Amino acid sequence: MRIDSPEHKERDWLFLAIALLCGLLLRMDVIIASQYVIDADEAIVGLMAKHILEGQQMPVFYYGQHYMGSLEAVLASWSFMIFGVNSVALKLVPLFFSLIFIIQCYILAKEIWNRQAARISAILAAIGPAALVVWSAKARGGFIEILVIGALAMLFSVRWLKLKDPRSIAIVPIGLLIGTGWWVNNQIVYFVPPIAFAVFSKCIYLEDAYFFDKIKKFLSIFILGVLSFIAGSIPFWVYNLGHDFASFGMFNAASLHEAFDHMKGLFSTSIPILLGAKPFWAETEYFSGATLVMYCVYGVMALFLLGCRFSSIARLFKLEVDSQNPVELLILLIISCASIFALSSFGWLVQAPRYLLPMYVAIFPLLGITLSCMQQRVQVVPTLLFVFVLVINVFSSYPGRRAIPGEPFVFKGERVSRDHQELIRWLDGKGIRWVRTNYWIGYKLAFETKERIRFVVFQDPLQARIPSYEEEGMRFGLDRIPFLLTPKQAEIVKQGLERLGISFEQVQVSGYVVLYNLKRPYNDLRQVEVGMHASSTENTERAGQAIDGDLQTRWPSAKPQSKGMSFQVLFDEPRTIRAIAYCLGEWAHDFPRGLEIYAINPDGNEMLVLSKEDYAAIGYLAYSHTACKDDSMLYLKPVLAKGFRFVETGEHPILDWSIAELRFYE
Repeated sequence: MRIDSPEHKERDWLFLAIALLCGLLLRMDVIIASQYVIDADEAIVGLMAKHILEGQQMPVFYYGQHYMGSLEAVLASWSFMIFGVNSVALKLVPLFFSLIFIIQCYILAKEIWNRQAARISAILAAIGPAALVVWSAKARGGFIEILVIGALAMLFSVRWLKLKDPRSIAIVPIGLLIGTGWWVNNQIVYFVPPIAFAVFSKCIYLEDAYFFDKIKKFLSIFILGVLSFIAGSIPFWVYNLGHDFASFGMFNAASLHEAFDHMKGLFSTSIPILLGAKPFWAETEYFSGATLVMYCVYGVMALFLLGCRFSSIARLFKLEVDSQNPVELLILLIISCASIFALSSFGWLVQAPRYLLPMYVAIFPLLGITLSCMQQRVQVVPTLLFVFVLVINVFSSYPGRRAIPGEPFVFKGERVSRDHQELIRWLDGKGIRWVRTNYWIGYKLAFETKERIRFVVFQDPLQARIPSYEEEGMRFGLDRIPFLLTPKQAEIVKQGLERLGISFEQVQVSGYVVLYNLKRPYNDLRQVEVGMHASSTENTERAGQAIDGDLQTRWPSAKPQSKGMSFQVLFDEPRTIRAIAYCLGEWAHDFPRGLEIYAINPDGNEMLVLSKEDYAAIGYLAYSHTACKDDSMLYLKPVLAKGFRFVETGEHPILDWSIAELRFYE
């Protein structure tokens, strides 16, 4: 079935060089057009690499996670050592692996079929769909690296299958690769079913071997495979032995209903994205009918391949794989990717199928094999199909413009700014070294300034991937840290600050609003510690625990939050109150879903001092805080009151309303 000839061999390196050049130019065009911009998740890999370069302890996994090994960060630290700490040096790592992947597609298709299939496979991998091109330069924790590791494991498996009587020890490189992949990115699991199937098939169909010899062979291969897998994934196991096997917490299966939805999304959205009919995070097509046309073209090729390989595919049901031309290994890989994705909890990511990138390991060689088979029967059709696929791939990267992904969303449709240079100059000019800002803005800013400017996480997503930032920021003092916000965020935060009585200055820079020079109105507050009595409409016998000075106790409503619940504190004598602190302690989840506060005047009348609208703004401002801190203080214009009444204006179907401690200040 092969068409190897000396003259073809002479051109192999030249063809690969051309394919690599095409792949490099396409990827560099996208990278340069994006101005080498990285997002926060890439910045975290960069920060990991910077810390490794500085001699800090090497992390086992991506910061803040128990999965996605640090291989990419380690390699990025080497790049930083040569080129300095910058986004270009960071992107060189995935870019390098993406070029290696092109070579692997060539070798894999050639090993399974022939040189013509290899060339088609390589050129389609080089000039791939936008999804592959974009992720070829994203340092997001091993997504492109796992394609290289998986493709290498598949290549070794194909060569192992071709041996008439393979030695058991020959399985070790495959086990080591899968083990390394298990540490780097758990998507390596997609490659396990097809490889395991092929190994089992080879063992039971060994020629000139008795049944017990076959069993013995399989057991020896299985044991060596498991041991080499463990050896390759040593960092994973050492970490988990010391952390109660935390990594396994991510392995959650989808329900039957969810799996069905995932499978529908796979065919309606994910596969069209992977094949260039739709962009990431979009339901719209690049052109009307793109998905239908794509399925028709790929469907024709799939049916042709099915016809050509029908007998070999049928033998799969007898657990037999064609050991000399194991095309079915690639088909099994696609089935494995689709099935595991749909059955996993990650299957909801149908609009951003980065967890399906390993499909490309099978897609490009299969395209090459199919078109090569066609070429032996007809001349024009395979050429037209090849050109069509190539055009779709190119068009997906240039649909009227370059398919550069947008920056992450921060709040109500507002995105991270692409260029932070103006912001950085302003912050440096003011000597500002800490900001409170969104995850997507903060980590990007920290990397761009080489951690000269750091941040405390503000609002969703609340995950602090570098805990030392939060700890040092708290020690620095939250009340001293400026806010770095999108314009719509700033509207809410300004309302909250104003209602809290905190003054500030503001400036617009790089598309953001910076609120800085925060000042509190009083520095001479004195806490009221005696002469208070508490009562409530619910669970009043425990009301006193909200004013007992102990953050470890609380008043709970003892029933789900509902509108109209109230909590009241009366003083022995009227006092001029200038501030109130509402502390949640360990019960942050029991915060009131809506709240109004009334001051009770000496004559018994009530005056509204905090509206539910103001409370919503303050709640947004203090969302990330769970205990009683300075910035939980509500500053008031001095008000003479004999008490205060707190009224719940929201509701929750399950959670109590809790108060760990109320503090009043004169």
